[in-house]
Amino acid sequence: MVITDYIPFLKFLAEYLGDSTEIILHEIENNNGTYTSSIKYIGNNLSNRSLNSPSTDFILKIIHGKIYVDNDYMTNYKSKAMNGSILNATSFFIKDDNNQLIGMICLNHDNTKEQEVKAASINLAKLLNPTMTIDQNQILNDVSTSENLYIHDEDAIAQATLEIAGSLKQPKKLSKDQKLMIVKRLYNGHYFDLRDSIVKVADYFGMAQVSIYKYIQIIKKDNE
Repeated sequence: MVITDYIPFLKFLAEYLGDSTEIILHEIENNNGTYTSSIKYIGNNLSNRSLNSPSTDFILKIIHGKIYVDNDYMTNYKSKAMNGSILNATSFFIKDDNNQLIGMICLNHDNTKEQEVKAASINLAKLLNPTMTIDQNQILNDVSTSENLYIHDEDAIAQATLEIAGSLKQPKKLSKDQKLMIVKRLYNGHYFDLRDSIVKVADYFGMAQVSIYKYIQIIKKDNE
């Protein structure tokens, strides 16, 4: 059975679950220790990704931590689309006869309507019983994110840059220390497990690839 054999069933599932649930089929390939992940099917697209969109940071965590070895799926974690939407996520691991990960089926559910119903229920409860104590923030804002749904290859680099430098303007003019911190953030997130990741980071910062390798060696030494 090949990955694309799942597509007819996923089309059925997408129609059954409706347009509030996105369904993604990832194919994952191991190329001598570096990985490529490509989207083979998208149903009910909520994250604005395409068949050319890159792997998510969650998939990298699954691969690096070998979580798939002792688990067939993961449920009830949060995904964040590039437009800021928070989605409830569940993933099923597709493995070969050697128990190696070759793909994932990911379901991302937009619970905006459910949140609106919760908010309305809270307001009604307060109206009926003004003395009732309700932690509205805890009920509505449990949005700790486990996964970022990147649209473009550079999105992971841009996110790390924004977190470290506070801006995406002129990344090539960032200081050496800032670039090193960004590379460290990417390294700790296993971004460099992806094929061609060195090339992409070097191009983003306008640096030679050998400089990125040197940064990684510094980070590895610091982590010892």
